[in-house]
Amino acid sequence: MSASSTSPPSAANSSTIARDPRPPLLGWIPQGRTVSRALAVKVDDECLYRWGERYYDEFFPGDREKSSPEEFRQDLQDNELFTMQYMAAKLYCEFPNLPRLDRTAMLIMCPKSTWLYVFKDNSSREACHAPLSQEDVTAAKAFLGVKEQGAKWYNVTRRIY
Repeated sequence: MSASSTSPPSAANSSTIARDPRPPLLGWIPQGRTVSRALAVKVDDECLYRWGERYYDEFFPGDREKSSPEEFRQDLQDNELFTMQYMAAKLYCEFPNLPRLDRTAMLIMCPKSTWLYVFKDNSSREACHAPLSQEDVTAAKAFLGVKEQGAKWYNVTRRIY
């Protein structure tokens, strides 16, 4: 966070700066080793592909043109976990008040393998009761570009990742 964003606005521009009244969550929320429920949204294949392209272009600039469409798609599938982590990093930069969890990506069977973007889980008291507003969830979903859905609690006891 830059110094200018932590200092009070000057009188000249104070009316044009919108500020969130809550202090930003700067630290990571401690999570336990086991989890059975997670408040999350499903990340569909199309959304994952779009974010995979962004990830690939940022970390492997110019490499996309060197591979066939089939090879590129396979590379994106091989890097789905990194894509999910990339999404979380970008989301935390854009929305600093979201609870910062280390385990934001979960792959579950429901009925086919499906990635979840996790806002909270029940692995610890802190992770379960982290402050999260509906407005933050709505804005995060729009930023991620997931299909229209509400965040809901999923049973994740049999998660793959």
